[in-house]
Amino acid sequence: ERLHGARSSFYLLNGAAGRFGARSGSSMISEAVKKIPDGWNTGMHYNYDTFLSEDRFQRQVSELSDILRARPVSGRGHYLRFDARESFRFLLGQGILCDETAGYADRIGYRCGIAGFFQPFDETQGKALPIWEIPLAIMESNLIEQYQGGAVEAFSSMLRHVSKVGGALSVLFHPGLYCNPEFPETAGLYDHLLAAIARERAVAISCRDLLGT
Repeated sequence: ERLHGARSSFYLLNGAAGRFGARSGSSMISEAVKKIPDGWNTGMHYNYDTFLSEDRFQRQVSELSDILRARPVSGRGHYLRFDARESFRFLLGQGILCDETAGYADRIGYRCGIAGFFQPFDETQGKALPIWEIPLAIMESNLIEQYQGGAVEAFSSMLRHVSKVGGALSVLFHPGLYCNPEFPETAGLYDHLLAAIARERAVAISCRDLLGT
């Protein structure tokens, strides 16, 4: 990322009740955040059991806030669990100002019908909510599954299209797939995507830049 002038967000999954149990303990997260450079965004990977549950959500927030020494204001839902009518109001009520959950779990594409971020309209209040949604457009495993050896060119084509019409692409890359011999199909992929961003003269930012924090 430094090589290509890019920054990203790290969404941290803490708590004890994921869909298949906890991925890692809080002590491991404490060590991991020490390696995140200044200027990169850190936020919350909402646990599976926190969905629309204020009590469980706040317990996770509290623990993560203690680890980060700051309250997270951005995040993404575990397994992209999301309710189009309820989640925006719920997340805003929990202090989340930027969310990146609304995307496809099994394919790439524009689930919200827009290549870019927006403030969602709340039908009960009749106005836009002060929370930004950055719809997830690309997850690395789906990109590979759909385009195989043409994944980087497909990504580049999407960038070129967005450069013509205006907008943004939210890309999710799991650290566990960066250089894992169990998943050779994604080896080196992130480096190629970053190179494509630079080649197409796109700018890689995180929601921290959007929020001006």
